[in-house]
Amino acid sequence: MPPKRKSTDGVASTSKKARSNVDYAPAAALVSAVLATPATYAIPEEDEDVRELLWRPSCKTNSAKWTYVGICPDPAVFGVLMGLDGPPTFKQKKFSKAEFQDLIGNCEGHARYNTLYITGDHVNVRWSETGEFKFSGSYGISYS
Repeated sequence: MPPKRKSTDGVASTSKKARSNVDYAPAAALVSAVLATPATYAIPEEDEDVRELLWRPSCKTNSAKWTYVGICPDPAVFGVLMGLDGPPTFKQKKFSKAEFQDLIGNCEGHARYNTLYITGDHVNVRWSETGEFKFSGSYGISYS
């Protein structure tokens, strides 16, 4: 086999990995709180409580975040979709998980050998006068 040639297009390649947009603020706040009072900081008894305190959101702990962004230019249609008596009069509203799934349908996804479900108690719904909407909540592997 002939040796590989270097690129001649004048563009230098980069081997640096792109940084992810992970929010480290909760971890930094926890470290600051522990370091401020190391002798008296209360550590939870239950393993699950410790994991929730230290881990970032994960579908294994039923705390991963999901978001769906869409557009519906007609406010009356969005109102019917969300079971309202007319166009939405809110900018943001919380729907219970059951209420949201009654309106939209059963929400589940699949990842490898697991089925993913909405696990939070509620789903946030944002509505903009421009017709943009956003659904958000948490999901995980437990059906609750």
